[in-house]
Amino acid sequence: MCISLLFTACQVNHSQQTQPSPSTGELKWYTTCGAPVCGAPNSTPGANTCGDKQEGMACSQAGASCDLGNDCQQKLVCASSDPKLQPGGCPISKAEFKHKIETVTPAARARLAQKLQNLPLVTWQYRFEPQGPQRLGFMINKHTPQELVKPDGNSVDLYGYLSLAVAALQEQQSQIQTLENRIQTLEKQLNPPK
Repeated sequence: MCISLLFTACQVNHSQQTQPSPSTGELKWYTTCGAPVCGAPNSTPGANTCGDKQEGMACSQAGASCDLGNDCQQKLVCASSDPKLQPGGCPISKAEFKHKIETVTPAARARLAQKLQNLPLVTWQYRFEPQGPQRLGFMINKHTPQELVKPDGNSVDLYGYLSLAVAALQEQQSQIQTLENRIQTLEKQLNPPK
């Protein structure tokens, strides 16, 4: 079975900081995380563009924002500190921003894969879109693995969801390799060299 994930992560520049920068009180333009998956065109291309504004430039109205018009759907927001580096900001994958890093053991990986395997997929329509498209996914409830839910309790943590999918793929590949090794051993037993 071949599964292809066509996700392109948005590029987020975290410079060389190893921890979130404190608020300086000075307002500057900062980029937002943007969409979890890049490549989809903006829903309103060209609307509310930033013109010559760039990240790091001074701004005057906290909370003001404009659309960069890129395929990651990033915006510039006027703030006193980088919103990407605050709790609940963008997923950051560089080790320099993390501590207590531990590689997932094969046993833990198997448990994570089982969580994804047990996740019931459903189709639905949003109540606010009674004639809207049929959608596919899972419902957040008390049985949903915590790795899949954002702190607000209402939204899917796509980074966690994708990481669980990677654990499931790795576990599946490990099982395939084990079965291939068994087959080779059995073939050697059934067809000994003459």
